[in-house]
Amino acid sequence: MGKDNFENLTNKDVPQISFVIISKNNKIHFLGCLRSLVQQASINSEIIIFINTKDKEFTEVIDNLRSSNKKINFKIFDNDSFDNDPQKRNIGLLNSSGRYIWHLYENCYLINNNVAFELLNILNDQKTSAIKFEALTEEIENKQEINDDSEKIIAKTFAAQDLLNISDNKFLSSFLFDRELALKLNILDLEFDGFLQESVIPSQIINTFPCISYIKKSMYVKVITKEYGLSKKWNFFDFLSDRICIYFNKELFGLSNKFNISFKNRKNFIKNYLLSKSKEDLPPKLFTFLKQIYSNDEKQLLDFKIDLKKSDALINKLNEDKELFDFIFNESEIILHLGAHKTATTYVQHILKENKYDLALEGIIVIDLDLFREYSQFNRDCSNIRGFILFASLPLLFCKPKKVIISDENIVIGTGSQKSGTNIKPYFYCGCSPSGWNVRRLKNILDNLVRYGSKRIKIHFAIRDYSEYIISRHSEASLFRGYKNLDNLVKDWDFDNSCSWLFIINNLKVLISNYKKTELFISRFEDYKQDPVNYAEILCGKKVFIRELNDIDNREIRRNRATNETIEFMERYIKSNNNTDDIKRIYRKLLNFGYGKQVYKPKLLQKDFFKADFTNNLSISYNEHCKTIEFLDIKLTNSKLVNDEQKKSFYKCTKLRDIQRNFKIYDENEINNSLLNSFIRPEKYINIENNEKYDFYRSNIGKSKGISAMLRVKNEEKNIKAVINSIVDFFDEIILVDNGSTDNTLEIVKNIADSNDDIQKKLKVYNYPFQVSRCGLENFNTDKKSVNSLSYFYNFALSRCTYEYVMKWDGDMIVPKNMLNNIKQFIDQIVSSETSILGIPVGLTVFKGLDNRLYYQKDQFEAEVRIFKNINENYFEKDILWEKFHCGVRSRKIRSKDPVYVEFKDLNQNEFSHWGNDNLGMSPRKRKEISDFELLQQLTKDMKEINLKIIKKYEFELYPYDLF
Repeated sequence: MGKDNFENLTNKDVPQISFVIISKNNKIHFLGCLRSLVQQASINSEIIIFINTKDKEFTEVIDNLRSSNKKINFKIFDNDSFDNDPQKRNIGLLNSSGRYIWHLYENCYLINNNVAFELLNILNDQKTSAIKFEALTEEIENKQEINDDSEKIIAKTFAAQDLLNISDNKFLSSFLFDRELALKLNILDLEFDGFLQESVIPSQIINTFPCISYIKKSMYVKVITKEYGLSKKWNFFDFLSDRICIYFNKELFGLSNKFNISFKNRKNFIKNYLLSKSKEDLPPKLFTFLKQIYSNDEKQLLDFKIDLKKSDALINKLNEDKELFDFIFNESEIILHLGAHKTATTYVQHILKENKYDLALEGIIVIDLDLFREYSQFNRDCSNIRGFILFASLPLLFCKPKKVIISDENIVIGTGSQKSGTNIKPYFYCGCSPSGWNVRRLKNILDNLVRYGSKRIKIHFAIRDYSEYIISRHSEASLFRGYKNLDNLVKDWDFDNSCSWLFIINNLKVLISNYKKTELFISRFEDYKQDPVNYAEILCGKKVFIRELNDIDNREIRRNRATNETIEFMERYIKSNNNTDDIKRIYRKLLNFGYGKQVYKPKLLQKDFFKADFTNNLSISYNEHCKTIEFLDIKLTNSKLVNDEQKKSFYKCTKLRDIQRNFKIYDENEINNSLLNSFIRPEKYINIENNEKYDFYRSNIGKSKGISAMLRVKNEEKNIKAVINSIVDFFDEIILVDNGSTDNTLEIVKNIADSNDDIQKKLKVYNYPFQVSRCGLENFNTDKKSVNSLSYFYNFALSRCTYEYVMKWDGDMIVPKNMLNNIKQFIDQIVSSETSILGIPVGLTVFKGLDNRLYYQKDQFEAEVRIFKNINENYFEKDILWEKFHCGVRSRKIRSKDPVYVEFKDLNQNEFSHWGNDNLGMSPRKRKEISDFELLQQLTKDMKEINLKIIKKYEFELYPYDLF
């Protein structure tokens, strides 16, 4: 290592490493660990310690070490001031000042006095932001002296995800990583005291950092004693808390190879350790139940659809086991959210769903709505509701439950039948009518829960103004029962006597009066309309982390009421077609895609019953009825809830700002067979800068057969002529988007177009004048809807392409004559396919040396998805460090057999200006490309003494073909 690097590592102004140690009051281990840290040679460090500050022996030892090691900064925190170890780790990170951070337990010892220096040296040389190494685990009671300097330390740089295949990542102490980046990327620990929490931060590092240095050799000892081996007896909920990490990885990685590896490791852990331990520690009944939980995890985590009918026998068995139900839920409060339709119940349900893991960490179980709907369809009387609650809670049982929330408006609405003597049509049941509801299902649920000693049951029911409710209810009912004219349906209604929320509210009051532990809370939709999250938080009894839903969720819950244009269209349509299924499909398309703009106002609104009160714009009749009802004070109740904004959660540790992970994948037939394509609203992209000129649309229709080249360029005057000339013959159009070139790029483009009719016909040039964020932290810190975002820029370019397929082309990609047939055949194979294809063209990197000769590495190829179908479901998404192509349609991947293009790098130019200058923003491939670039610069700088033998030693060869 050079002198400059050595001085960088030993800078006295900034600690190079912040060690964070959590003590469990084992003095022998703690002092041994501390001694191994203070003896680290040649580096400045700080040591952050969590101990029992009331123990004088601990504090005296630390005082002695502090006085004898002036260069080390000690920071001491009291163990008793924090709830759990993850919280201590987060406090340690937030209070550290070193360039890197290393989390240790008191039972960890560095193998020699040079470990820290060697690790810093590797990080500095390889320009990575994290390093992973192994632990030597020994089952010993006392520290053994290990001072192994004999074996040379060899480190390699890996794509972070590849480490899952070659190394166990369960020990947090096996990672040394950049402190500042950890803070910027929100790499924190879940503040929940669960077993195996050590894998939470490593999972985030592997998910976030593109590259990590790795040392196969053990760099520290982790002493496994009875205390640290957790051989003490566990209770049932200790076993449940173990599951947090694997569910966390599911949220972090989605259904990917990385998750599959994590899940496989956990299955082995269960098989080899947990099952035998649980059999020893738990009563037979709980052991059997725990095995069922582990079995259920596999179905839940791998997205196998649960067949409730096949699970009915298990649900009945769980229902009959009163002792088991009481053991789990004896301290639980049951929340039933039964709000009337169209009172934001769907939105509230989505808020609960998005926060389900964070709520589960607090002991709040949110029963999955779809699962409950399926259950209630074939078990209408809910006679085995206890067994169902137990079964449905399994994926979220991490600790003893405090609350169980079931949110479904259909429990009391929509199951009624027409009462004799009324004029109300049975076509759609309004909850504000005498026959629009019944409480049989609710009564059965209460009978089965209260009778078996549930602690407390709270029923929440929300209402809204009659006019908005009836119109919206009709819009929704028409989706499922087929369209009918609303005015015809209600023409015989006596609204004064047949429209009131008092019917159902009074009936609910009568019902719950029979149950001592049951309370009823009535709310008005108008009181939380502006922020339905407030209502969801009241149901939970605490503040939630996720207050805004992502785009996919917002589309799912929109359910706009029909517009006037929709109603007019349907009135015409049903005169010519009386097929119920066709009517449903047509209406659903119109409603879901927001056809029309005018507000639908049926004739019924002209009745005196719906006359509005000018003071609040609500129906006078509704206001009068509300005066007789005692409502829950939403604002006051919500203000009393605990706000845990500082607590680190699933959401905070898995959702990196506006990065999305879980995307819906469609079958191609779902898109191709869509009805009413003429009414499908093109997807609009709106930038946060409100620059309307650079808002744009994308549509699934109107594409011509063929393929577009999507070319984004900036200052490519040296290459652009060769690039365009080499591709004009096999693309149907060339979309060139210039990102503010300041050289002669655009002038050259104009000249070659003017001199070539084919180029003139195919080339379309657009301007994108914004400073686009470079890959790395710049991209991470840029909103994905900003004009400065890489993904927004790419999607803008994509929106200009008019052919059925698109190939992402770069300003340094050239097709030499020897590859022309290969690329033509490859593109023809994809474009002529009747199914959706993702094309992976193989590319060859060719360098122009300082001696003006061309060099390449024969067996080194570039291969990524570059060809895809031009539909809305395929687009570019912001990823952590760069843009990432997202394919939303199940597609077959095809890779070219041979190289079909050359990626040209001129050693006389700065070819990497669009990459951030931080260590974080480059993939392994790009790092190698830069390394090769710099190496060849050194090898070819002296044109008089080019030694081809030395160049071949580094696996480079002369490129045998002409590029231009």
